[in-house]
Amino acid sequence: MEKYYRNTWIEVNLDNIKANINELKHKCSKDKFLFAVIKGDGYGHGLKQVANIVVQSDAEGCAVATLDEALVVRKVNKDIKILVLGIIRDEDYQFAALNDITVTIANKHSLEVIKNLTFTKPLLIHIKVNSGMNRIGFNKIEEIVEVIDVLSLNKTVVIDGLFTHFATAEDYDKEEYFFKQLNYFKKVVQNLNYPFKFIHCTNSASLMKYSNIIDFTTANRAGIAIYYAIEDKIKNEYDLKPTFALKSKIAQVQTYPKGTLIGYSNSYQTTEDSEIIATIPLGYADGFTRLYGKSEVRCFNQYGRISANICMDQLMIKFNEPVNIGDVVTLIDNDARLDIYARNKQAQTISQETYARLGMRIPKIYYQNDEIVEIDNALLKK
Repeated sequence: MEKYYRNTWIEVNLDNIKANINELKHKCSKDKFLFAVIKGDGYGHGLKQVANIVVQSDAEGCAVATLDEALVVRKVNKDIKILVLGIIRDEDYQFAALNDITVTIANKHSLEVIKNLTFTKPLLIHIKVNSGMNRIGFNKIEEIVEVIDVLSLNKTVVIDGLFTHFATAEDYDKEEYFFKQLNYFKKVVQNLNYPFKFIHCTNSASLMKYSNIIDFTTANRAGIAIYYAIEDKIKNEYDLKPTFALKSKIAQVQTYPKGTLIGYSNSYQTTEDSEIIATIPLGYADGFTRLYGKSEVRCFNQYGRISANICMDQLMIKFNEPVNIGDVVTLIDNDARLDIYARNKQAQTISQETYARLGMRIPKIYYQNDEIVEIDNALLKK
């Protein structure tokens, strides 16, 4: 089993990822194809490992952001349906076709490139509709009609799907805009009257909140909910399980007299005699942002508080009770004071970013059936 050489690590529960996928499949996507979205290194959980769990789950396919991510998934499984949600390079369409990877067509430029190409294996495409996200996609039905008319003449291209993406599905104060997008996409589907195999529009929030009224689609997408961390009150209606923990071990413990200045810019001053300051090997270069300064961590049953400014590779913690070198410090887990939602609030961000920025310097330890099944130290693979 792979090794790591630093006392900071991420724990990933693969059983819970699988359970979450199956929960969403059975409750929201029972009669529809389900794309598990595993872009962004599986939302920071590890692309290869999450892809392998998707194959074992009840989801029928997966969606990624880039062709590189798709190729990692293809190495895991030669048969699973893979959709690239982003726009790929002009020169890579042939490569995507050869690897049975479905690509997104979102603008006239891509159409002009593809229409004159001949593929030895069929190129499968999904057409992206811009219903109001205003990021990528075709704005007008007439443009999509042109795509269908032109690419239907190319017998080596298969128009496989149509999809859009919602901008405000998570926002209860912006439901009007959500339904505006939904109704526009429904209108596009009806007006095109084309036999797309895959018609899809959901993200996690819209899938969990509105799947019962989105009746005209044939497929669904689920992303952040697979990883437990959907920030929506609807989450309480589902049996989603935590998938991620961030831990470290104390590297040094010192006691300082009252008035001692700690850290860069003298950012903390001790307030007690014999104040306990512990240091752990984790910092902002690992994605643990300086915005977490002054927040809590846990060592056994004791909570400590990050004191001085978080450094690039280390941070200092004030504890009220004695701690020892080698003690485990938990920074993210399912504890309400330390969970993904607490961290999001402290950094004024969302779960997707919190997960994704905890970078490749941190080894990942994977658990199934409460046993370690893999250790992935990505840094040593560079």
